[in-house]
Amino acid sequence: MLALAAAGATRNALTKGMIEGFTLPPFSLAEQQSIAALLGALEDKIDLNRRTSDTLERMAQAIFKDWFVDFGPTRAKAEGRPPYLTADIWALFPADLNEGGEPEGWCSGRLADIAKPTGQIVKPDELSADTPYIGLEHMPRRSIALYDWEGAGKVTSAKLRLMPADERPIWPVGRTSIQFPCYSKKIP
Repeated sequence: MLALAAAGATRNALTKGMIEGFTLPPFSLAEQQSIAALLGALEDKIDLNRRTSDTLERMAQAIFKDWFVDFGPTRAKAEGRPPYLTADIWALFPADLNEGGEPEGWCSGRLADIAKPTGQIVKPDELSADTPYIGLEHMPRRSIALYDWEGAGKVTSAKLRLMPADERPIWPVGRTSIQFPCYSKKIP
């Protein structure tokens, strides 16, 4: 169709006028109903996916609030209640709250509180392809869940290296400040 209706010198293109001039064959009532049923099913699936995504987001927010605002697992341990998480996740939470009301060994702060820019720029070819990398494009808006990140193998531009207080390198990240709960226990 593009070859028949070519309007450009360097590439084929359909213009608005050409599209408005198309004559479509008449569809039978059965074909129209079939098309409408298919479009309706697609709309229903899109709506279901949207509602599922909203439900999962609310679940993630509830888990985040329980773990990092209300300190539910730590409070449950301190009160001697039975675990309500899998054993490997349950083991990550301390059993006591400190004097500030936070789980023992935890603190609240900003990334800048535990990492400092080194002034070093890291070029993509200086990184191992499997170095964890979290860019701003991986941080969804209005969401607490970080569900997508990549290795540095796809990074194409230089990044600023951050260093923690003990001077061991952390993966390169963009220039941003986030609120986070920190945990002193190493997570395997």
